[in-house]
Amino acid sequence: VRAAPAAQNTKHLETKKMDSNHGNDGRYSIHTSMTVTAEGTLESNAKSQDKKKTFSFHDRYQQLLAFKTKHGHCDVKRNYAVDQSFGRWCDSQRETYRHAKTGRRELSRKKKYFEFPLLEAVGFRFEKQSVPFEKRFQDLLAFRSRYGHCNVPWAHTDDPALGHWCQGQRISYRKFMLGHRKMTLELGNRFRRLKEVGFRLEIGLSSSRGDVQKLHNNLYG
Repeated sequence: VRAAPAAQNTKHLETKKMDSNHGNDGRYSIHTSMTVTAEGTLESNAKSQDKKKTFSFHDRYQQLLAFKTKHGHCDVKRNYAVDQSFGRWCDSQRETYRHAKTGRRELSRKKKYFEFPLLEAVGFRFEKQSVPFEKRFQDLLAFRSRYGHCNVPWAHTDDPALGHWCQGQRISYRKFMLGHRKMTLELGNRFRRLKEVGFRLEIGLSSSRGDVQKLHNNLYG
């Protein structure tokens, strides 16, 4: 039986073996030949002539730890500007989790008992958490204070999520106007507050639906 490797800071971790491809000694060792740079990207420690970049789970795990140290959380966006491949990797972990949860895919033993528990332990969230309306509403007010209007572009550079949220409010409004969604007291209050600060809910309503536009005018003038 091979001796277990010596523990070395956070770059080496041992747990029960979950994949037969890693020998038969009952151990699974995390190790990486990559270094996380100050910018948060991965850099190979291999010789310069070895140009092949293959990042293992161990490499990405170390990168995630560095991200958490720098930002205080593990919510890496898919379009993470510093390292887009890292953002896509994080998104693929969430996608694999969703597929397993809905029964579309079965998790491997390694992912189920080793990789995913490690990610969960450091605070990686596999399911997106919806941001409360009040938080986004305050972000909208901050945008208005800075730019003098509430026309947040879809691809707002400073806060892309705010642009997506604004689009979602208009989609929700359009569904109501077209009769595809029932009005609730909460939804009505949201629409009213958005209109009061100058947010244009009606953007996107088809001009060919004169009855819908007329209803909007009767509701909000």
